[in-house]
Amino acid sequence: MKIQTYPGPEDIVLDPSTSKRIIMSCTKRKRKKNLSGRLQYYDTGSSKNAATDYNILDYPLQKLRPHGIFATLIGGKATLYVISHEEEDKILVFEIKDKQLIFKREYSAKDYPKLQGANDLFVLEDGTILFTANKESFTTDIGFANGMVGQIDPANDFKILIDRLRFANGIYVHNGELFVTETYSGRLMRYAFSSGQINMPGDVAAKIKGGDNISLHTSGLVIAGHLNLFRFFCMAFIIK
Repeated sequence: MKIQTYPGPEDIVLDPSTSKRIIMSCTKRKRKKNLSGRLQYYDTGSSKNAATDYNILDYPLQKLRPHGIFATLIGGKATLYVISHEEEDKILVFEIKDKQLIFKREYSAKDYPKLQGANDLFVLEDGTILFTANKESFTTDIGFANGMVGQIDPANDFKILIDRLRFANGIYVHNGELFVTETYSGRLMRYAFSSGQINMPGDVAAKIKGGDNISLHTSGLVIAGHLNLFRFFCMAFIIK
């Protein structure tokens, strides 16, 4: 079955308040411009074959350029975190209220410069945000070793957890381990992680060509991949 979405689907997550709803981020692109974006939902089991736009409150839709997303319960409330590639990259926080998204706050590259080039994110139970980011231009430094994992804790303090990743992309935390895909090297990196700290050097958990977003299915990880890396990097660097 195919689900029709707004142009440029980027990421999908499950609504934490109901396992029957899929949330997706989409950004329409053309040449070097991100033209417009949408946050949409689709109810599984629906007779429709198209996603529906969320009604977004208290945030201007014309500014929204969503990329990586993550949804979880924070203080018992279904909450959606969105990386938005605007003039300054941001992480936007929305409360999910059925078919509405209510804007709560933002983290901007103006206040957290390392957010520029943000890609994907994961949020811990206490609201700590972990995100991947990469410099926005090509580099010859150790084969694109320009990626990192950053952390913003509930006190709004920032620190770099991991750096010199070869294009950091998807991120997920499961059973005390932090996983990051390195798209350029084709590796799924694994790190012991607890109390906001990386506790030992990472190792290669798996080789995955063009690894991208990471999701959890039962006890295993599901990882998207880009089989054509040339096309992917053209999209990531030239069109962006």
